[in-house]
This record gives sequence, C-alpha cells and structure tokens, in this order.
Amino acid sequence: MDEIIEKPSSWRMYNSPDAQLRSRIDTVQAAGYTVGGAEYRVVRQSLDSVLVGAVQQGCGRLRFDGREWILRPGDLFHIDCRRPHEYHTEEEDWCFCWVHYDGEPARALLDVAGSRMPVVIGLGPDHQAFGDIETVGHLIRWEPPGIERDLKLARLLLRIQSVWLPGAHEKRNLSVDMKRTVDWIHGNFNKTIRLDDMAGVAGLSRYHFLRRFKDEIGESPVNYLIRVRIEQSKELLEGGTQTVEEIARLMGFGSSGSYIRHFRNRENITPLQFRKTVYVGR
Repeated sequence: MDEIIEKPSSWRMYNSPDAQLRSRIDTVQAAGYTVGGAEYRVVRQSLDSVLVGAVQQGCGRLRFDGREWILRPGDLFHIDCRRPHEYHTEEEDWCFCWVHYDGEPARALLDVAGSRMPVVIGLGPDHQAFGDIETVGHLIRWEPPGIERDLKLARLLLRIQSVWLPGAHEKRNLSVDMKRTVDWIHGNFNKTIRLDDMAGVAGLSRYHFLRRFKDEIGESPVNYLIRVRIEQSKELLEGGTQTVEEIARLMGFGSSGSYIRHFRNRENITPLQFRKTVYVGR
C-alpha cells in the first residue's frame, strides 16, 4: 500500500539517469518538497529505494524497523525503503524536502553498516546536508538531463550519505577550538559537565561559545552532550547486564528519571523498550 495525500504546494520530479551509470554509482530516482496536511500518510511494505529527508516545518511521525520517531524541524531522516516503513503528519502542516535514490554502493553500505547508522539526526536547518538535499531537487527541476547532471547528483549524494556514517557529521570542517571541545566531550561525557566547563575547553566566553558551537555543530552544547550520552547508553542497553539506574549513573545523568525522560524525548521509546526491541531483533 502506498497512500499519499499532499497539498497543492508540494512538488516532485522524477529522474531518468544514464543507463551506463546505474550499475556503477548511486543515482537519484526522484526528489521533491512535500507539504503534508492532517491526512498525509505514506505506508509501504517495500520499495527498491533509499529515502533521505530534511524537515523544515511542522512535525511528522516515522515508523521503521520496529521503532518510532517524531520528526521535528531541523531533523534529517534516512531509511532503507526495501523494509516496511510508514510516515505521516503528526501536527500542523508537515513540510520536508526529500530525495529517493538507489544503487549498488548505497545497498552495500546499508547491508554492511545499516544497523549502526542512525535513522534520525537533529543537525539543524543550517547544516550543509539540508542545502544539498534542496540542491538535488533544483538540479532535477532546472538542469537538462544527461551524464553531467547525473555526476553532479552523485557527488551530492556522496556528501549527504557521509552525514550518516557514525561520527562523520560531528567533526567535519570544525575549527580547532570546536574540534577540541567535541573531542573533550566524547572523553568526559560520563562526568558532570557544565556549560562553563565546555566554554573553558574552547577558550571562549560563554556567549561566544554558545554561538560558535551552534553554528558549527548545528545544535546547542547541552543537546549535543545529551545525544552523546544517549548514543553511548545504547551499547550498555544492548549488552543487557546493567539496570537502567546503573546506566543512568554511568552516563553522567543525575538520575534514572532524567535519563528516561531524555531518552524518550530523543527516541520516542523508553530505555527498557529499546532493550526489548534489540532482543526481538536478534
């Protein structure tokens, strides 16, 4: 089933890549901009495609691989459409730009590293990946078809894909002081960390640190720290030995209640529910 109800301001363009390139590089199948009202819903069992989207306005809900996410402005999502998936408007008009693509490199990457790649990343609307996804659509709409256009699209896809590799988006093109701060956070996330501590590592005032971190990383220092702690905690949840209370303490959260609240806000399930989904998937 594939049910799609979009508003008139939505658009989509299909691409017919050069036949010689299809077996060698990833090629764009379609791109577009969706304005989904209250009835907007997509339900698929399987589609030979990979979907990447960038949320610009409103909220959506994504169901994939036995889990759910709320998709908010500034979120990027990436799914292997060969597996069952569903997404729909959660509240207000949900607006997002998107690209469907396919190819042997993409399939090989998903088959090898798919389980370790995040499905949703909150990088903020100013991140380069947002602009790259929009550029793909603009190229298909306005540039004449041909090998030259397909190669431009392939380069954009490579850059978009690189965002989803574990840790890749965190340290690309960072200034020296921001890279030093990010490295320090990864080495000390399990300790009590204050905003002034991070600003001190960067050698900046609190005001300038907040602005620089948000500009380069795409989210606030506190949100980044929480994300690192949540991602690290998943390894302990998958191990299945420590309790939620023990994991909360080991990850630097003040209490299990704080850990559960932050985990649910980011993943839309509790830590215990996450642990159960891991066991079911094994």
